[in-house]
Amino acid sequence: MKEIINNPWNFSFFEENNQLFLIIVCGNVGIFELKIKLTKKECELYQTTGVTYIENLVKDIQNSPSKYIKRNLN
Repeated sequence: MKEIINNPWNFSFFEENNQLFLIIVCGNVGIFELKIKLTKKECELYQTTGVTYIENLVKDIQNSPSKYIKRNLN
């Protein structure tokens, strides 16, 4: 596992076996984590936009975790 970004109590972005993953801290009163594998399109957007894309994706996931819950790998 190669850690790319570690933002404690917010998210971790890492590469493992040539795949990109995010672990995102979500919730207000009850805190939980979502671990997702980036899709091909998300990887392409990261390649063209960089860290800004990841930070925006994290915000979207934190604001609407229900949209991503089916992708949770935990």
